Amino acid sequence: MSVPPSYIDGTIAAVRNTGHRCSSPPFVKPVAVLQYYVRDGVGFFGKHLRTRGVPLRVFELFNGDTAPALLESFSGLCLLGGPMSVNDDWRPLREGERLVLEALRTDVPVFQWHNEMFSVPQGARLIATGQWCAHQAFAIGSLHIGVQFHCEIDQPKIDSWLTVAESADIDRFADSPAVQCREAIRSATESRLAEGQRAAAHIYDRWIERVAS
Repeated sequence: MSVPPSYIDGTIAAVRNTGHRCSSPPFVKPVAVLQYYVRDGVGFFGKHLRTRGVPLRVFELFNGDTAPALLESFSGLCLLGGPMSVNDDWRPLREGERLVLEALRTDVPVFQWHNEMFSVPQGARLIATGQWCAHQAFAIGSLHIGVQFHCEIDQPKIDSWLTVAESADIDRFADSPAVQCREAIRSATESRLAEGQRAAAHIYDRWIERVAS
């Protein structure tokens, strides 16, 4: 199920903000970030973690970088998204799968973005739902989280996505009630981005605490 970029009511309906603030724990090891697509960078995720003093190391797999062989040198793992499918036969995707499996066998947390709806893995719990896409985020234990929606979104990323060739999906699926036109997305960005980033900051802060503990 392909979902073009859009604002969908209820996306984070099941993610509760308790008002808790992160205490910015000290970090020695960076978070490894696998970037698969030039226009899908760390966005607000990177900005917020740097604000909290969490170092990042971005591996530009779209540009020839190779994913780390092991995660022992990193405190966490983040997989970003892109127009590719998880079903594509592409080596960087398989590298990401390998590291996710390694993270699940250890205590390295995982943030993951993808553009196809997932089935909730065995042993995971659904933590966010939406009106048009029921499975928006899941958690495995207290360290690992997979996210369907783009809580890392920022203004530059929205502006970029609305101009790339893949944005043709917005027109192609315009009849779907789950898809918004470009003008509606721009308008929603102005009115809802700050609220979305507050929710994202809460998610990231809770994750940072788990990484540091």
